[in-house]
Amino acid sequence: SSGINAEYGVDRVTPLLGAYTPRRGDVVVFTRPGGHRRSVVKRVANVEGDEVVRQGHETVSVEKGHFWALGDNAHCSVDSRIYGPVPISSVLARSLAVLPIPVTVSTWASYLVNLVKRGT
Repeated sequence: SSGINAEYGVDRVTPLLGAYTPRRGDVVVFTRPGGHRRSVVKRVANVEGDEVVRQGHETVSVEKGHFWALGDNAHCSVDSRIYGPVPISSVLARSLAVLPIPVTVSTWASYLVNLVKRGT
């Protein structure tokens, strides 16, 4: 098996092996930082070495082994603007395909999180 679930377009093996390197635009499932056990789906916006302006004034450097994740709905998303850089080691899966509209972002995000939880 390749570790790629062709039916769902989710790769859980590459992150598990520590072989995943985030790229801007990737959609990933990860465990939210800060001691939360909740899995979330966000888009990689910045990678290690990038400088990010946080909350309009503070500049944050994305450290080695981390990435900056943003939700597609900036007005109500809890993401790196709130919890800062995300450790690459917290990535559970990466999406290999993003469904086009009319499927909503929240529906797709819930779908990916449920796939990871049930181990499909």
